[in-house]
Amino acid sequence: NKQHSRRNRRYEFLMAGFLTCGKCGQNITARSTKTKGKRPYCYYICYGHRRDAPVKCKLPNFNARPVDEIVWAWVKSFLLTPKKLKEGLQAFQDERQQHLIPVYKRLDVVNQLLESNKDKLARLLDLYLEGSMMKEMLVDRRSRLETTIAALDEERVELENQLNSAVLSQQEIEDIFDFAKQAAEGLCEADENFEARRRIVELLEVRGALEVEGKEKYLYLQCGLGRENLIVASNRS
Repeated sequence: NKQHSRRNRRYEFLMAGFLTCGKCGQNITARSTKTKGKRPYCYYICYGHRRDAPVKCKLPNFNARPVDEIVWAWVKSFLLTPKKLKEGLQAFQDERQQHLIPVYKRLDVVNQLLESNKDKLARLLDLYLEGSMMKEMLVDRRSRLETTIAALDEERVELENQLNSAVLSQQEIEDIFDFAKQAAEGLCEADENFEARRRIVELLEVRGALEVEGKEKYLYLQCGLGRENLIVASNRS
């Protein structure tokens, strides 16, 4: 992905491509400036500052160094603390279940409709054999019922797939713990290796939003293990 590629950046940005603006919703870009005799200043800034931006935005830039340090410390807190990892996964599952309540309800309705229409289809033949229904009527009603059943069955499959993909299976949870254990063992190396840190951030699908509230700059972080709002710095600094 061109947006996430390191080849397009001269300096290291841990969250490049993974940040959005909490003010306008546009992407956050990674930039750097260099003054002769001084260390380069690397920062994150909203795309809305560009001349060709579809929406103009006044969100101030964020020093990339403290942002990246906060992100990495947050990620490590999960990988080095099994209890926090477990709590994060449970919170993730609970939140997903809440969002899926309408899907569960619809699936229940669909299953009831399927059962009802299948019963009607089964009774049609009995009515025909009893002489209570003409053959033409049998064919017409059977066709309509079969069409309804096929549509309901297709919806049932889609709903079940939606539920299965949205909730972590026991195997997926075990895989996450295995990954956390392996990643934790490599954290010492990752502390000194940008590529290793970047890889872990990518695997955990860490995403963030930058925003200013009052006199503070905030970083809103989330991944499959949890979410947290963290202060980066005073917007006057």
